Amino acid sequence: MRRNGLWERCRLHAFENISRKTLRGSTSASHIATKVVWKRRKFVCHLRRRSFAATSALIFFASMFFLAPRSRQQATRRLPTEALYDCYDCFNESAHFSRLHLPASGDQNHTVGLTSRVHGPVRRSVGLSWFAYENVCMNGEDSIKYFETDDGGYLANVSRLGLSGVTQPYRSAPFNKGRVGATDLYYLRGTTLILGCWRVKRGRLQPSHFLFGYGKLYALINDGLNRLDVNHVVFFQCPDVFQGNRGDFFHSIFEIVFGSGTRNGWFNSSTRIYTVGFEERTPTLCIERGMMDHSTGRYLGQNHDKTILSWKGDLLRFLQSESKSRKLEEREYPSPRNGILSRRKGFHHDCFSTLRIGIFQRSEGSNLRLFTNLPDVIALAETFSASVEVFTVGSSTSFLKALITFNSFDIFVVPHGSHMTNGLLIDSRRRRVNVIEVVATCVNSDFMQNLKPFVASYEISTGHTVSESSVQQYISECETYEVRGCSFTPRCGFPQVRRALQDVLVNITVLRRALQRAVALSCGKPHHLLLFG
Repeated sequence: MRRNGLWERCRLHAFENISRKTLRGSTSASHIATKVVWKRRKFVCHLRRRSFAATSALIFFASMFFLAPRSRQQATRRLPTEALYDCYDCFNESAHFSRLHLPASGDQNHTVGLTSRVHGPVRRSVGLSWFAYENVCMNGEDSIKYFETDDGGYLANVSRLGLSGVTQPYRSAPFNKGRVGATDLYYLRGTTLILGCWRVKRGRLQPSHFLFGYGKLYALINDGLNRLDVNHVVFFQCPDVFQGNRGDFFHSIFEIVFGSGTRNGWFNSSTRIYTVGFEERTPTLCIERGMMDHSTGRYLGQNHDKTILSWKGDLLRFLQSESKSRKLEEREYPSPRNGILSRRKGFHHDCFSTLRIGIFQRSEGSNLRLFTNLPDVIALAETFSASVEVFTVGSSTSFLKALITFNSFDIFVVPHGSHMTNGLLIDSRRRRVNVIEVVATCVNSDFMQNLKPFVASYEISTGHTVSESSVQQYISECETYEVRGCSFTPRCGFPQVRRALQDVLVNITVLRRALQRAVALSCGKPHHLLLFG
């Protein structure tokens, strides 16, 4: 009876209510009414009984969670990435951050009594080699600034470790007191990660160089080795991630990278983040213990398989979290069973109706690198596909829109440029993409190397014509990509080749051959796509 106390009280209360109602009518009527109403009341009591049982179970499990040891709660706690926004470029003093005061006079080589050191590598994984720096400084100028000592031990170690030949922004140079403002010198205590974007000004939203720094940080976080307790993160010669719109490419990459870091225990609410743009002389940040890798040119560290796998998982996790505010519908984000991916072996005559070709034209920047005979390019593409679209993305394009766009085509015809950084958003499980990069002559193969894990093929199509006659005359001496690749020769040097990145007159014959190869990969014997069908 004790166990069913509430149940019994519910039944008695229902019977009393029924009795009051049935006493007003005749004997037969009251008897009928009693049976009908009692059945209804009995059902309500059953519902109350079940609801009570469910509530009791919920309270029981909740109490087990909240009464668990504190260490268990902290182990499952996830810090919101938004907390890191408050620690971005904040200069209020704390236990790990303070001003470094210079004496008014004296030997500039011993200005603050600090001794610079370098050693390593202290961490090697996923193709990256991290060196430890102690008591070095940096602002937006080229070079890591060190405090000279009488024995010259710092430079000796730099030479011994092979760091004297690294790319210019990461080379070491002596600290010059005369170039530092008396109130603009800060000291970062604890552990600092130094990530370089290679000569990008704070106000320049350059996605590929932006990822030189943020992608390398992501690779470090997910390299499979022991995590570090990080006090500061310094982005050296990098753009300001928060100058654009919330939800753009830069904000979203920040969310993915630091979201991964907080989940893996690298960052917490006390971690501070600083950005110093190229050529900025203030502030100057001096670092007690820093860690730096000197490689450059890749989007996710060295694009190691382990890093790529983690990236695809975190990208999916980010999209799932974003779906709370905006759901990606199947019609917007093509599935493996839509389009050419569902085809079987052999060439298919209906490929023309389902193949999608996207022609990219830049819409921002000082050098648009347009196709001057765009109508001819469109007409050529329409001989291979019934669905040809000219499109663009820019710094103001939302991350989700860029993702949908770059997962909507089977073949891309594009100029050389950082817009192809969006290729990191291609979901190779859903769509296998072929890219044709149209250039007069090859400048570098960076985009091809970076997007190899995300596309089926990437072809650099050379032999097209630039409008500037002097440049065209020079690059006509350059061999095609099939012969020269992207290496420089005495007949084909970097300064002139670089100038070839301008508007081009597309050679339709050359592009036709490239499209034929891309269409063959998309429509003919796609044995590597059978897993999707």
